[in-house]
Amino acid sequence: MPGKYFDVEQFSDHSNRPVRSKIAAVLEECLLAVDPRQAILNMIQRSGNILRVNTTDPNEAGQTNTFDLGKYEHVYVVAMGKATIPMCQALEELLKGQLTAGCGVLKRKGTPSGGAGLSKIQVVEASHPTPDESSAQAAKQIVDLVQNLTEKDLVIAAVSGGASSLCVSPAAGLTLEDLKCTTKALLSSGADITEMNAVRKHCSSIKGGQLTRLIGSKATVLTLILSDVIGNDKSVIGGGPTYPDASTWTDVQQIVAKYGLEHKLPAAVMSRLKNGLEQRDGVLETVKSGDMVFNNSSWFIVGDNRIASEAAAVEARRQGWNTKVLGTSFDGEAVHFAKFLTALPLTAPPPTCFILGGETTVTLPQDCTGKGGRNQEIALAAATHITNQPQTVIVSLATDGTDGPTDNAGGIVDCNTLNRAKAGQIDVQRQLLAHNSAPVLQATKDLLETRMPTGTNVNDVMFVFCGTPFGAPTTSSSKPHPTNWQVPVAILGFAILLGCAGKK
Repeated sequence: MPGKYFDVEQFSDHSNRPVRSKIAAVLEECLLAVDPRQAILNMIQRSGNILRVNTTDPNEAGQTNTFDLGKYEHVYVVAMGKATIPMCQALEELLKGQLTAGCGVLKRKGTPSGGAGLSKIQVVEASHPTPDESSAQAAKQIVDLVQNLTEKDLVIAAVSGGASSLCVSPAAGLTLEDLKCTTKALLSSGADITEMNAVRKHCSSIKGGQLTRLIGSKATVLTLILSDVIGNDKSVIGGGPTYPDASTWTDVQQIVAKYGLEHKLPAAVMSRLKNGLEQRDGVLETVKSGDMVFNNSSWFIVGDNRIASEAAAVEARRQGWNTKVLGTSFDGEAVHFAKFLTALPLTAPPPTCFILGGETTVTLPQDCTGKGGRNQEIALAAATHITNQPQTVIVSLATDGTDGPTDNAGGIVDCNTLNRAKAGQIDVQRQLLAHNSAPVLQATKDLLETRMPTGTNVNDVMFVFCGTPFGAPTTSSSKPHPTNWQVPVAILGFAILLGCAGKK
């Protein structure tokens, strides 16, 4: 029976379909746990005119979490990112009778089936991962809606991953083409999301807290965030349009030098960098902590990779795997991370399942024409190392359902993936060097595809399944772990050596 996101029929041609069917159930629960609409409705309650945000995160304690809707003449919603539709659906439901207007932007082809069902919030589609004219138009509509507000106004900002390219407003002296070129250079450089957004914030008039600057210090601003950033750094997610920014022009200069971008970025961007460093020509810094524009601001995380990974672990245990979440802060180059994954089955007796969250990178050569994404590249690279592991299945899942510039959610590979490629006369190593993983996984029938856009985005989740669980799924989610299968220090040391261990 098909789930909301995964249909086991996509695995019907595989000899290990029974195992893949169990895996599909694990992936289903992984995504259901971070459905943005439900996450907001679980976290925020309304009683009469009182809106209350309930958070268990100690880092969010002390903020204003109760809002009296009756004291505001206008309530606005601005939303940006891949989870715009479900977040807006939840907010329209919560704000019924009080919402004045709203504007949102999401990834083109990113609307879940059934339509948006929104009445007050206007939603536009734009390009990702490289911005286009629609991205600039969306930013203009948002700024026009909420700039220069008063104490009688409440703005609720819903921010999710992808906002950095979906909603762009070039800083003075820059053009949309400058931002497009900058984004392309960063995407192919190997820079991580924190580094990319540090550069993009300093080329923007709304990122790095600058949207709050435009709203003004008198209005109340409540920001709800679906995190796609390792460590949940609110200043990085979506470019932090309403949050204080700690990055500086000096940081940008160091990032440009680190990745050799001096001659790859547009001249206007390099000129702005120079002026920012020298504090001349009116080039401002992004907005820093302590600025009075944040006097009436609150920020809350409504969903993240930890929630997705832990929900997947519960279902994996129910299906019969002894399961451990190794962390949710893994990063590094995709092909190196793949090699680390393939060593994990050597550390535990089957049936076991390892779950790892995070976000890797793929460093692309200039003029690369390959088709794929970091998750597809992880899966294909892993397949080259498990030909002698008949009980191992490795999955790499993009929680937004679209890995890189493709409509695929990732890959699911086993010991026979390489044999299927060879049968089709495919040189896997050559395709990996060309970063052309998608066509290979399609040919071997190892692509991971969702039945619909997920509407969420909390980084990636990687799975290593070893062995076949026997019997029907258990009714308990608290199956004990064996005591003798802790991941050896040597294996985790291997991850650190490869640069994949992140900051856990």
